[in-house]
Amino acid sequence: MQSLSKRFRDTPTRIIVDYIPSCRRSILLAGTVRSGTTWTSNVINYRNEYRYMFEPFHPDVERCRIFRPRQYLTPENRDAALLAQARAVFSGRIRHARVDQFNKRVFASKQLIKVIHANLMLSWVHAHFPAMPIVLLVRHPCAVASSLLKLGWDPALKYLLCQETLLNGELRPWRKQIEAARGVFEEHVFLWCIETYVALKKVRRGEVHLAFYENLCQHPEEQIAQMFGFLAKPYDDRVLASVRQPSPLSRADSPIITGGTLVGSWRASISAPLLRQAMETAGLFGLDRIYGSDPLPDAEAAFTMMGS
Repeated sequence: MQSLSKRFRDTPTRIIVDYIPSCRRSILLAGTVRSGTTWTSNVINYRNEYRYMFEPFHPDVERCRIFRPRQYLTPENRDAALLAQARAVFSGRIRHARVDQFNKRVFASKQLIKVIHANLMLSWVHAHFPAMPIVLLVRHPCAVASSLLKLGWDPALKYLLCQETLLNGELRPWRKQIEAARGVFEEHVFLWCIETYVALKKVRRGEVHLAFYENLCQHPEEQIAQMFGFLAKPYDDRVLASVRQPSPLSRADSPIITGGTLVGSWRASISAPLLRQAMETAGLFGLDRIYGSDPLPDAEAAFTMMGS
């Protein structure tokens, strides 16, 4: 990670001209790590009409270090410094080599902001920036954990364990189990559960568009129509070609590259005991009603978990 951070510090950001920097002209695409957000951003931006901002809340982005990694925020929080920095991000008024590394548009009047570090503050974002549409992408926890294990990424659960407001609030019923999590796989699953549970419980149906990676893979026409309808965004048949394109972050063994099955490929690498462990952990939060041993989600169960 150190060499990656140094590369972004030493690489100047490309020139981008914003005509009308405004939160009202932005879309926020949020999800957990390895949930398919980069791939989905290519679908939304298939005509290259947005400035594509990649993970502006990553710790490598110096200006955003005012936010803790994976910070938990509730709508009642009115910290002026946090709001000012968030406004700068959501209106496109930041430049950084990491943020702009995949952007292909020079003259921009609107932004597509892709984040994997903001699930725990989505309700705060919606409360203070209600004009900006939010898409929340969810993927099976075993698919996420399997991808993380193959990449050898360290669990990020530690960033949640130091946030007392979160542990004593939303997570109080399960604090002991979370703190007792052992092993990389279990920590990955707990992180997915927490970020998914808090995101669903703290936003209301209609405030965000809830999308599922698996459904977008299997029924792209239907899912794209729903997502673009929420965004009030016209589209044409060219969008379907973007579904078949791998993201820049796809692994070499990704099914979209090898021609394999996009949904459920994780079952080849997740043993039956690990699957049972994942479902037991998900069951603590009631998330086993959304995902079980079947790789496909129960979308209605997810909608019922959302705030009313």
